[in-house]
Amino acid sequence: MVFNERTMSKHSDIAADRQLIDELGGPAKVAELLGYDKTAGGVQRVQNWKKRGIPADVKIAHPELFLTKLMETKRMAASDDVQPPVGGLKKHSKLARASAVQ
Repeated sequence: MVFNERTMSKHSDIAADRQLIDELGGPAKVAELLGYDKTAGGVQRVQNWKKRGIPADVKIAHPELFLTKLMETKRMAASDDVQPPVGGLKKHSKLARASAVQ
């Protein structure tokens, strides 16, 4: 079997999906959160995702469950981290010199 970058990425995606399902409370809880009928195979469906990965359309339909880490990463990247620390800057720090009005 040949492993390439896409194969390795897919395996890590599935591992991340498996971990996320477990963090959310397991297949039964995720099936309940999604409104799947537990008696009509809903739990088994989610259990299968632990082997195959969560389908993209399900992730997109429920970003509040499956894309929270991605949304948090984007939020962090968009935050304004140029603010001076609370209490101001020390007069001779690099940041103080860089932000000084000339």
